[in-house]
Amino acid sequence: MVNRVSSHVRRLLHQLGVPVRYGAQRFRVAGYHPVRFATPDVHHEDFLSHVLARVLKEFPGTFVDVGVNTGQTFTKVLAIDPQRPYLGFDPQLSCCFNVEQFIRLNSMTRAEVIPLALGDSNGMLSFFSDGEVDECASLVDRGSRHQSRAVSHVQCRIGDEVLQELHVASVGVIKIDVEGAESRVIRGLRGTLAHQRPALIFEVLPNFSGIGQRVRHDDEACRRNRANAQDIVEELQRLAYRLFQLDEETGNERQVSGFDLDDVDHFGGNNYLARPIGVGD
Repeated sequence: MVNRVSSHVRRLLHQLGVPVRYGAQRFRVAGYHPVRFATPDVHHEDFLSHVLARVLKEFPGTFVDVGVNTGQTFTKVLAIDPQRPYLGFDPQLSCCFNVEQFIRLNSMTRAEVIPLALGDSNGMLSFFSDGEVDECASLVDRGSRHQSRAVSHVQCRIGDEVLQELHVASVGVIKIDVEGAESRVIRGLRGTLAHQRPALIFEVLPNFSGIGQRVRHDDEACRRNRANAQDIVEELQRLAYRLFQLDEETGNERQVSGFDLDDVDHFGGNNYLARPIGVGD
């Protein structure tokens, strides 16, 4: 009860004009409806802040965020480089609404969020989620572990075409977090990766879940994960990118040649960084 009262008091204070802080910047938050910008989890994926601090310094240009969700990565970018051009994509309208409202309230002219899924084809696709701002929502049906998931339809576009239509002249960093559909997004951004050579931050899901006790996924889900991972390795090789696994405590990089999705005892995390060969070598 105390926590609930405290949460309401904080939201009321923001409604009355008390700003929130990301890095050295102060931002307005309006509306009493639940919105994570008003109650930021500053420790969510701490390691990613260290990674972003490095790559934003090394790679100038627009930050393209594929899978905005509630703005977890957006706020980290704001804290590090508030003037960095930001372009986000997410098919969940509730996510886009909250982020777009935040952008408008703070008169951010270099940030935009678009309610689209990015992939390697144009058209309406099935979208699987457990709620309005589901962090595990995906274009991929993840099988029997998620039988209660709602199915909707979203518009998907080829990433290269969208960036061209929006006249994005320079892309510095691309982050992809789309819960198993990463290879589709990468294929749709082949031209951007080949010609603009941005850094690429992305996630690859292992064949098990859980923190204390690991639970192996069903055979079909494992097969799908392996195919997705192999597609990514082959695409990055063709595009002349080096692959690094990110330490999820320090953010340090360790070069790897591929993904081991089945090694429960030596699991190092879901997150990876791809660097273009010949840029910064």
